[in-house]
This record gives sequence, structure tokens and C-alpha cells, in this order.
Amino acid sequence: MRSDLGSGAGAMARGAGVNLLGMGATTVVGFVFAFAVTHVISAHDFGLYSLATSVLALAFLPGLLGLDTGVIRFVALGAGAKDERRARGALQLATVLVVFTSGAVTVLLWKYASWIAGSVFFLWDALRLKVVNVDEHFLYVSNYLKEITIPLSNIYDVTENFWLNTHPVTIHLKSPSEFGGRIVFMPKTRFLFFSSHPVVKELKQLARGKLQSGK
Repeated sequence: MRSDLGSGAGAMARGAGVNLLGMGATTVVGFVFAFAVTHVISAHDFGLYSLATSVLALAFLPGLLGLDTGVIRFVALGAGAKDERRARGALQLATVLVVFTSGAVTVLLWKYASWIAGSVFFLWDALRLKVVNVDEHFLYVSNYLKEITIPLSNIYDVTENFWLNTHPVTIHLKSPSEFGGRIVFMPKTRFLFFSSHPVVKELKQLARGKLQSGK
């Protein structure tokens, strides 16, 4: 079995240098990619992208079963003992197992993609949820620690998520408040499914009335 690895200090230094170079290149490429992406998409969309990559990173765990690291040890042991059959066997076994487990994980991700995406993005929105009350002139918005008032005239649009029966509603502001330019809250549940929640129309009418009155 041919091996370019030696046991001397020079060989170890060369191996360490190659590993360091690879790690450095990975870090630089990752930084450049993140820098480029954050200048192409919004911070909100980048957060969703980060959540998606985190889900994939979790899927890698059962997909690889740690064999990407374990195979290095067993192949090295076989190569060190000059046992080509042992080294090749370790590599082939690891490859077969990873192909099988990765394929199974891929099928599961494909089959349950909608449920996973809905659950992750629902949790993402849940982190931003606010308590919202309204009167004739203001929105009263609380993050459970602090309450602020927002003039109804500062609303330029109200949207909702039709895909969830809880219908999370997003209030878009003309100018950002202390809680940002968008306020997300969960109205009282109505079993409307793909129809609009009444609170969306009510908020739009209130905002439109303030705009027309100029107050």
C-alpha cells in the first residue's frame, strides 16, 4: 500500500500545515460569502437563511454518524500497520454507511420539508411576536418588558400569513419604531384557513382613516 505519510517531525509539520491552510481557506471563504449575502438580501431574509443552514447542519449529524472523523483514524491505523485490506475495508464500510444514512435523511427531509420549514419559520416569527392593542389614535405595542405607542398614521401596510391557521399579522411602518419597522403579533385564533383575518381589514381601515384625516 502506497502512503505519503511519514512518522518524522517533517511529515507531521507538513500535515499540520496542510490542515491549517484548509481551515484558513474555509474561514476566509465563509466570511466572504456571508459578507456578500448580507449585502444582497435583507437582515430578516439572512436570518431565515441562517435558520435553514442550521437545520441542514443538524441533518448532517445523523447523516454522517461521525464517520467522517472516525474513518480517518481507522484508515490511518491500517496504513500504519501496512495492512491495505484493513485500510480499504474501513474506507469502503464508512462510504457505504454514509451513503445509506445520508440517503435516508435526504428522503426524510424531502418528504417532511413543508412541515420542517413551517415549524422552523413559525418559531422564528414567535421570537418576534409582540402584544398589540389599539384605540382611535395609537397602537400600543409591548415586548413583555416595555410598551411603546405608535401613531396609526405611521402604518403603511398590514399583511398576514395565510399558511398558518394562527394567522400571524405583520404591521409595516413608514418609519421604524423602537421595535423596528415591522410589528408582528398573533391575533385571536379564527378557523379561517385561507381567508383573511378580520383584524387585518380593521387595522387597514383605521390607518387609512388617519391618513385621510391628516392626523
